Amino acid sequence: MAQDAGGTGPGSVGRGPSIVADDQESPSAPSIPSFASLRAPRQRSAVDILVSGPDEVVEPAPRPSPAGATRPPEWPDLWHIGLRLARWCVRQPLVTARRVLG
Repeated sequence: MAQDAGGTGPGSVGRGPSIVADDQESPSAPSIPSFASLRAPRQRSAVDILVSGPDEVVEPAPRPSPAGATRPPEWPDLWHIGLRLARWCVRQPLVTARRVLG
């Protein structure tokens, strides 16, 4: 079976033409930026940030905590949470096995 040049003959699988003519127009390329826009950066570069001195950072004053506010967790608190999690991880398969086996 002969296949025509368009790729739409009886033996084609629905592909387009395999040969692209050079006279077809390509999509328009984006415009080239001007040199002025390249010389004037919008943001400070990493070198500018590293070379310049540290900026003065004004830290906000700490707010007084209201009465009865929660305190941040400490190591003993985290230890107790870890123990509870470990116990649950050990017990859960046993509870599930007892439930399944009757």
